[in-house]
Amino acid sequence: MIDVTQLLLLAAILSLTVTLAVVGYQVFHILKEVRLTLRKVDRILDDVGAVTTDVRRPIHVASSLASGLEFVTKIVDMVKKDVEPKPQIETQRMTSVVEPMMVEETTDSIDEFVSDDVMPPHITRVQSQGRRFFFKKKNV
Repeated sequence: MIDVTQLLLLAAILSLTVTLAVVGYQVFHILKEVRLTLRKVDRILDDVGAVTTDVRRPIHVASSLASGLEFVTKIVDMVKKDVEPKPQIETQRMTSVVEPMMVEETTDSIDEFVSDDVMPPHITRVQSQGRRFFFKKKNV
């Protein structure tokens, strides 16, 4: 016959089996929900990736446009500098430096060609100092 101990053992085994079956069923449903949630998260991340790609393209285009405009403005500035009329200074060749008369005539003619309004003052000052040094009147 069945003892009380066997009856208690049978009741414990039966209750544990039912409990484990219910818990297993719940875990199965939880895992199913987790799988569905992960699929939704994957779709959301794909959409976010597409959105960032769509946003990145116009920003990249705007950046390229800005750098292109900067390059064009540099080219325009260079062309402006090349197109602006540059002051032409004519120089005479000295045929003979030995003759004092030629030296005096040459210094007068250089002074006629160089005007202060064409050249910047610091260049004019250096040129006049050079003229005084190289074309000194010789006392013979």
